[in-house]
Amino acid sequence: MFNIYSIKLKLSLILLITPLITPMGLLAYILLVKNQAQQTQQQLIIKKKQQEKVFFFKNSLANAYSDTLYVSRLINHQLSNSLKKNGLIFDKQLSNEINFTFKSFLEVNPLYQQIRLIDNNGQERVRFNRRHNQVVSTKTNKLQNKSEQSYVKKSLNLQPGEIYISELNLNRENGIIERPYNPTLRIASKLENTISGFKGIIIINISAQKIINEISKNLKGDTYLINQKGQYIVHPASNAPLVYPHNFNTDFPELKGWQQSQAIQQNNFAFFKTNKQNFYFYPIDSGSQFHRQWFLITTEPILTIWNQLQQQTVLITTTLIAILLSILLANYISRYWFINPIRYMKKVAQGIIEERPIKFMTNFHQKDELDSLCKKLHQLAKIISTKEEKNKLIIQSLKKEISYRKSIELDLSLYKTLFEHSSEAMMITDEHEVITHINPAYTQITGYCKQEVIGKTPRIISSEKQSAEFYKGLWQKLNTQGSWQGELFNRKKNGDIFPVYQCINSIKINAKTSLYISVFSDITEHKQYEETLRQHAYYDPLTNLPNRNLLQDRLSQTLAKMHRNQQFAALLFLDLDNFKNINDSLGHDFGDMLLKKVATRLCKNFRAIDSISRFGGDEFVILINELSSDYKTSKTLVKNLLNKLLQLLSKPYFILEHELFVSASIGITLFPTTKNHHAEDIIKMADIAMYVAKAQGKGAFQFYTPEMQEKAHQRLSIENGLREAIKHNQLVLFFQCQYNNNEELLGMEALIRWQHPEQGLIYPNDFIPIAEESGLIISMGEIIIKQACLQIKQWESEGHSIPHIAVNVSPKQFAEKDFVDKVCTICKESNIPPQQLMLELTEATIIHDIEITIKKMSQLQQLGYRISIDDFGTGYSSLAYLNKLPIDQLKIDKSFIDDINLENKHVVIVDTIIAMAQHLKLNLIAEGVESQYQVDYLVQQGCLGFQGYYFSKPIPAEEVFSGHLEKQH
Repeated sequence: MFNIYSIKLKLSLILLITPLITPMGLLAYILLVKNQAQQTQQQLIIKKKQQEKVFFFKNSLANAYSDTLYVSRLINHQLSNSLKKNGLIFDKQLSNEINFTFKSFLEVNPLYQQIRLIDNNGQERVRFNRRHNQVVSTKTNKLQNKSEQSYVKKSLNLQPGEIYISELNLNRENGIIERPYNPTLRIASKLENTISGFKGIIIINISAQKIINEISKNLKGDTYLINQKGQYIVHPASNAPLVYPHNFNTDFPELKGWQQSQAIQQNNFAFFKTNKQNFYFYPIDSGSQFHRQWFLITTEPILTIWNQLQQQTVLITTTLIAILLSILLANYISRYWFINPIRYMKKVAQGIIEERPIKFMTNFHQKDELDSLCKKLHQLAKIISTKEEKNKLIIQSLKKEISYRKSIELDLSLYKTLFEHSSEAMMITDEHEVITHINPAYTQITGYCKQEVIGKTPRIISSEKQSAEFYKGLWQKLNTQGSWQGELFNRKKNGDIFPVYQCINSIKINAKTSLYISVFSDITEHKQYEETLRQHAYYDPLTNLPNRNLLQDRLSQTLAKMHRNQQFAALLFLDLDNFKNINDSLGHDFGDMLLKKVATRLCKNFRAIDSISRFGGDEFVILINELSSDYKTSKTLVKNLLNKLLQLLSKPYFILEHELFVSASIGITLFPTTKNHHAEDIIKMADIAMYVAKAQGKGAFQFYTPEMQEKAHQRLSIENGLREAIKHNQLVLFFQCQYNNNEELLGMEALIRWQHPEQGLIYPNDFIPIAEESGLIISMGEIIIKQACLQIKQWESEGHSIPHIAVNVSPKQFAEKDFVDKVCTICKESNIPPQQLMLELTEATIIHDIEITIKKMSQLQQLGYRISIDDFGTGYSSLAYLNKLPIDQLKIDKSFIDDINLENKHVVIVDTIIAMAQHLKLNLIAEGVESQYQVDYLVQQGCLGFQGYYFSKPIPAEEVFSGHLEKQH
């Protein structure tokens, strides 16, 4: 029981005051724990962001390597095809081919700034630069000799297929650094063409500024990018980082020897700490044989507990005032109640120690336990004095014991705090693997509480996904090295399996294992992030099929495997026919749904060992593995599969109440080939075969043959030549006159010819189809109309009267929205009346968008232009609209005129066309007239207009009036 003099009551009062003193210590402890948690979280965030930036950097380099090798193969192929009798000559044709390849490459790759072809002597042969978003070639007299440049010497010593990558530096031209500064990487590949004998290198300059900008943004703290010499590439305090005057190693001498750290040596993320800053290093390896290495570094100031205390100014001030008042009050009370009695007892104890007589102070009176203790101490002093030596030993032993116990209690308190507040799961087992302790993080991660795991083994959270061999290796390393760390899968209480990164250490006492400590953290989010990156890099987001990158990787593996097993495989390049029409008419969302259904249909009808990928747009590539060791058998197997596949794809698709029918054109190549082609070559060959299949009617398939490659190259050569022909005015007009039955001139038709500077005169059958496919026919059509109008004007100035000139209009040209305006502008600029220009349209032009076609034809007729239907009778739809069309003339196709001969005297189609034209009051021209018998028959039936070799062959403009329009027969 308490009384008013009891020391218990006094102690209780002191304890009521004491809590006022604790807020400061508690606040400091909370801020310390918070500071440690923030630093751990910040390190994980910075590491994750750095990992994203490094992945972007490495992916950019990998794409550049692939592009460099791709361009090298194209140039190597062009060099092989340009072999002349006297060896390789860089003639105009070869230069044009290389120029076109380089220009096209830079136009579609905005990241690249320059591409060059350098021969074995270091002399530039071709160079293209990107300037102000324009691709510009370098004139021959401006090409330089780079033989003394280090990167040229190193590149010329490469082995075929190897890649040279330079250090990151500023781009120099003619020894002068370009301004504005342009950080540049040089990627080079060696050319060694065994056919032509040419040796040299392809060098591509990459603008690293976009890569640097991507790396620098969204990183907290200061960001540095340095090379392995410590030179700055990115510095937070400089707008021109490569010319920054300092060096990382000299600016931060406290980090001396960082490059020799184990993490950096193993090319891993590294963390360093100084008194002022935290440093986060992430190495970037170029991935080439030259082992260029850069380091992405992020720094942040160390956040100490005092920084946080400064942020809590009001709280700290209030706490200090409370503490001060508490101390004053506690000092006053303790002095009266405790200090004075204790001082008295100290004097008594001092007397005992100094062996002086002890006198009881009668003037000290306090009616409580201390008063009683003082009296008892006086009595005890007498007893102790008789055993002085023994008392000394006892006191010394007690002091040591107390000091030792206090030290142990402090350590245990600290370890317990760390154990209880760690964000990572901790588990302690004894030497028999029986769990003795777990921390709260273990419960939070696994769902198991202490009562459920204490006394059991760690196998309670085993996922059983690791094999026995895995655990055998784990225990072997743990027993020999004393620790193990790595990734494995555990199971939560609710049954969920999750990945962890786990560290296990064995604690030995007297060379014998006493316990095991395991620490692990849940890395589910990290794994999900890795999987997301892999999904974006290797899978198509629309169909979830493998994309082009993964296809090329799998194709390369299949090539190697087929070589080893001496088996054949096949690559199918599939393109949906007329898919653009679906997108244009129903919308891109509708087209995406159709692509998904096609992908689903393909996946359900191929084997698990085959690979289906979306190559891009409406193109799919199917890799069929392990066919047969016999070529003919493999081809037969693929044919049977293709027949089923085309039938499958032709079945209707039902999408949003629409029923669609879509066919496909498929190109196939069987491999490995005799020339051991690479993966890119196999894809290209299948692509070429697909275009051949599409050109032969669509909804079909074709196997690749070497002749297809030659035709594809020839087609590309013609297309490139046509562009030059349009640019350099190599297209000329020939004219074929049209007569009536009295041999009077009715007009003439303008026929295009290509006056090639090397090959001579090329006829339209050899280039018009390619012009139609490439879209060049639109520019060619305008040239024909302009030249025809100018020729009419020239003949009139020479005194010749021209009834009209007929020009052919292609469907693509007529479909242009401003076609009517363009024709009117040309006639107005040429100053000729519209009646002298007749526009010839084919039936294929008319039946496409018939209402719009009739509207355009009516506009032209109202303006005075005459319209003729060319090759009439070869179509199948225009007869129904013939009475609606605003036309002036029909031209009977030559194929029907050829049927008029002595053996075939009754030509029903010709008679029908003539009768129809007479009924509709239309003029008639018969094409391809070559005999008098044909003329007589046509006149008898009522056709009075003729065009053909019987009257005149197509001739140049200067020869038209040289023979006074005499017939050629």
